Amino acid sequence: MVLLFVVQHACCQSIPLPVFSSSDVCQKVVSSAPETECEYTWWIHPQDSLVYAEGRVCDGLQEGWWAYDHLEGECYRVTGRFLEGKRTGLWQCFNADESVLVEGEYVSGQASGFWRLLEEDGGLKAEGWCSNGVKDDWWIEYLSDGSLQKGEYADNHKVGIWEKRSEDRLLSVKDWGQ
Repeated sequence: MVLLFVVQHACCQSIPLPVFSSSDVCQKVVSSAPETECEYTWWIHPQDSLVYAEGRVCDGLQEGWWAYDHLEGECYRVTGRFLEGKRTGLWQCFNADESVLVEGEYVSGQASGFWRLLEEDGGLKAEGWCSNGVKDDWWIEYLSDGSLQKGEYADNHKVGIWEKRSEDRLLSVKDWGQ
């Protein structure tokens, strides 16, 4: 079974999740309690018996905490919560060493709130704010040369004055306009 799972290093983009169907190699295992409308669901690969996804399904919608494991690509594990089938609260993407690579907030299924993108060693790549699934407001981007650039986004586009700094020195300024 091949699950394509790539985290694009554009914060506020949705952290993609695999989608399973009855035609997948994974087997769906369900445990339900007769007094509730919820089922606890696992997707298990029959050859290696590894759990690839687990969480509750209530009235046909994902609900509560979910985990997706053994994924291909940069994110090996993704965790977060659903409320009435929509992502909510903190979602995190981990590499195979269990280091956080991406973390951000969701509101009603949209990336909204504070987001961080990290290097494999835990160092910051970028951090800032999202609204309705796009970068919006202030961001700091940490560059590989040790400098950083900071400025504002509006509707996923750089706007206004952006500064590039190294320690306490201003290296450059660029005006992206409105």
